Amino acid sequence: MAYSPSRSRHTSHQSVLTTGATVTTIKTIPVKLNSIFYISAIITGVRTGGSAGAVGDAACYHIEAGAKNSAGTAVQMGSNTVLKAVEDVVGWAADITESGGNMLVRVTGAANTDITWNAKIEVIENV
Repeated sequence: MAYSPSRSRHTSHQSVLTTGATVTTIKTIPVKLNSIFYISAIITGVRTGGSAGAVGDAACYHIEAGAKNSAGTAVQMGSNTVLKAVEDVVGWAADITESGGNMLVRVTGAANTDITWNAKIEVIENV
């Protein structure tokens, strides 16, 4: 009988509010031992308040990353691939990074700016 690994695909929708330039996690993705993950995140952000920026400031990002866990720690395979990044404010950002046994989808706003972030995150897992 041929080897058939367990496969799964998950899509989630997440939201978070940033009120400054702090890096904020919008989604934590646990990477199981002896697994490989592909992560695709489409993220939008819109200014919803604060004293900086202008009404209607916005950003859109499409980021992909691969990760694996072969020894108890999530390891990003290569670097993020930013397929698209369009933004009204250069200081805003989105990324995917590893932390312990997890991959984190993160956003960064700007000082004195309230930003509502929304994300569609797809994870394809091969165990």
